[in-house]
Amino acid sequence: MRKNFAKIACLGAASLSLLAGCGVIDQLKEGRGLGKVTESAAADSESAEEEILMEDDFAEIPVSGAWIPDSVEMMNSETEPDQKIRDAIVDYYEVPDEELANTRYYYNHVDLNDDGKDEILVLAVGQYVGGSGGTSALLLNDDMTVRQAFTAFNAPVVISEESTNGYHNLVLERTDGGSSEIVELTASEDGIYENVWDTEKMVDPNELKGTAVICDNMTYDENADVLTLED
Repeated sequence: MRKNFAKIACLGAASLSLLAGCGVIDQLKEGRGLGKVTESAAADSESAEEEILMEDDFAEIPVSGAWIPDSVEMMNSETEPDQKIRDAIVDYYEVPDEELANTRYYYNHVDLNDDGKDEILVLAVGQYVGGSGGTSALLLNDDMTVRQAFTAFNAPVVISEESTNGYHNLVLERTDGGSSEIVELTASEDGIYENVWDTEKMVDPNELKGTAVICDNMTYDENADVLTLED
C-alpha cells in the first residue's frame, strides 16, 4: 500500500545559515548523529534559546528544481511499488521494521551508458537514511545490485547529454547552509561517479541539455500519496 504524509514545512535559508555558523552542517557531513542543537538567540540579546532540530528535518528539505531551464525535459519518479528496489534499499541501509513506514523512496530507470540496459537511480528519504545537504541515493545495476551509494544527493537530477568515459554526466543542486550551487558529477571508466561533496565542476544551468528525473514536489500536503518501504 502507499502512505499519506502530513505536510512538511521547509526550513528557511536563515535557519540553515544559523546551523552552518555553529558547525552543525559540518557535523552532519561527517555522519555524526544529531538529536538537538542549542543556539543563542538574537545578537542583541544575551539570553539563550534552545531549538530542537531532528535529523529527519534535513532529510525533508525540498529542492524546487527552479534552476532547471525550460529546455530540459522534466520527469517525475515512477509510481509503481517495486519489491526488488524496496529490498535493495532495506538491505543496503539495514532499515529496521519500525522505520519502514517512515522511509519514502523515489526511482527512475535511466540508461547511463547507452548500452540498452537501464540502471535505476533511487532516492531514499527519511530520518533513518537521511543526512545533511540532501538525501541518500543509490545507483542500482539492472540486476538490482548496488553499484554506488550517494549522500547529500538532491533531486531533481539532470541526466546530461554530455558524457565522460562513456557515461552521461549527472547534474544536481548542492546545498550547504544557506548557499547552493549547481554541480556536475562525472564517472570513471567503471561507471562510478564522483561524490557530491568532492566534485569541483560547476555548471551554468542555462547551457544544460538533457532530461531531469525525480522531479517530484517533495513538500507534501496531507493528501500526498508516496511510496514507502512498507509498500
